[in-house]
Amino acid sequence: MKRFVTIIPLQNPKNLHDVSYESFGGEKMLTSQLKTRFPILIPIDTLVEKGEEIAVTAICIGRKFVKGNYEHFKAVLSEMAVSKGFLLPEENITVIEMADSEDEATHMKLFKDMSYHLTARSNEEIYADMTYGTKPMPMIIMMALTYAHKFGCDSSVEAVIYASYDEHSNINRSKVYDVTSLFYMNSAVNNMANLKISDPMKLMEGFMT
Repeated sequence: MKRFVTIIPLQNPKNLHDVSYESFGGEKMLTSQLKTRFPILIPIDTLVEKGEEIAVTAICIGRKFVKGNYEHFKAVLSEMAVSKGFLLPEENITVIEMADSEDEATHMKLFKDMSYHLTARSNEEIYADMTYGTKPMPMIIMMALTYAHKFGCDSSVEAVIYASYDEHSNINRSKVYDVTSLFYMNSAVNNMANLKISDPMKLMEGFMT
């Protein structure tokens, strides 16, 4: 089953607007005519087929506008499920809550919650969007994805995306980026360290060309 992971935006919904996203690298997965304020909907739009069942994980920090933004996200997602004909049962939508704090305990709790969540089932294809959230949150989610990649039961991290969004701009177009290679590069660095590779950068350059 495909699982789509996203961080719900913290911004005032008055400052969020639907835009058309252009794939920076021309990836088919991110090439969509959809106008949205939630970039995770782009791969849902391009990858999910009629009749397919999916799962969604929404990370919500305890701030003023997040609950309303989540309800809007859920409503748009439900409309998309009906229009495209895919299956999203209520039990397949998971909310991971995070306290509005930047202390170490809060960060570790999010890491543990996400790591347990992403390894609770087998044979999942994980797609994650890092557009929104506080600055540490993408790092924490990347760590949880690494945990799922290393210790999950036949689950795979298929894509990690990031979209540029300027809430103070009136533009109606922006870009979305596939940063999956960075995720796997981090994993490769860890593997090379364990193997004590003599010239790791030479090997890394081979990955990057």
